[in-house]
Amino acid sequence: MSQWDTPVDDSPKRSQSISPGVIGGLIALVVLVIFIAQNNDKAVVEFLFWSFEVSLWFGLILAAALTLLAERLIAWGLRRRKRGQER
Repeated sequence: MSQWDTPVDDSPKRSQSISPGVIGGLIALVVLVIFIAQNNDKAVVEFLFWSFEVSLWFGLILAAALTLLAERLIAWGLRRRKRGQER
């Protein structure tokens, strides 16, 4: 058998290193688990005529998510208004 009979592997080699996105995601996950563990107390949330008892970590994350949603909606509305004025 000669050297010409053996198949040649010309496929590109993949790097075996972990991507920065995966590392960042793992760090965020660890921080989230620590946050949940430290804020496991119950809190009463009252809004208008509703009253809820939730874990403190859930209330904080919910408030942050609702704030982010409100910010995105306001920014979207402002962009839309600005685009309408340019026409």
